Amino acid sequence: MKCTTCSREIKPIAAFDIDGTLGDYHRHFVAFAEQYLQESLPPIIKWESNQEFSDYLGIEKDEYRRIKLAYRQGGLKRSMPIYWGMIERAKQAQKDGCELWLTTTRPWMSHNNLHPDTHFWLQQARLTFDSLLYDEDKYQVLAKAVDPERVILIVDDLPEQWEAAANIFGNVVPVIAATTYNRWFHPGAVIPLAVNGAMLTPIISMRVADWHKARNYVHV
Repeated sequence: MKCTTCSREIKPIAAFDIDGTLGDYHRHFVAFAEQYLQESLPPIIKWESNQEFSDYLGIEKDEYRRIKLAYRQGGLKRSMPIYWGMIERAKQAQKDGCELWLTTTRPWMSHNNLHPDTHFWLQQARLTFDSLLYDEDKYQVLAKAVDPERVILIVDDLPEQWEAAANIFGNVVPVIAATTYNRWFHPGAVIPLAVNGAMLTPIISMRVADWHKARNYVHV
């Protein structure tokens, strides 16, 4: 399908969150925070994301913000462990004919090193992409940047971000990248969990096929 005015091919869009979805942010952050504080913190495996992360770690808000700032400014985003299985699913979306949008709430304008650090990490993951979107309200920005009907898949690890995406794009579009800390969240049988990325393989292919069928039907 091509644009009637520019002849550019119009593709469906798959959007993947970065921290916690494509990379192991929370475990990486806790390891850094223990070094920063020189003390042990509660194990990440017992955290559930319906509890404020700083509260679970037992860190006062102001102290938590200082640690997070030090983590960002210290270039730790460059060495965040990669979830290779989820990286492969993002690449699969591209192979299946999607534009790949990466979404993050990282405030890059406040900390100039975050943009090059993010790009360095993506290079290490050998992941190319069509667009990289930074914003606290990233899914609202995504909906303004593109025709929402083109967005066929959003993958995020945080339930509140799933809910934000569902409110904009509908319940079927976003899926949860299942982790130990969001195991409490059960959005329903019709909303699949992307367990280690494995369940995404047929979902991506099916949604791309359905999108093209719907476009062909409309334009016959």
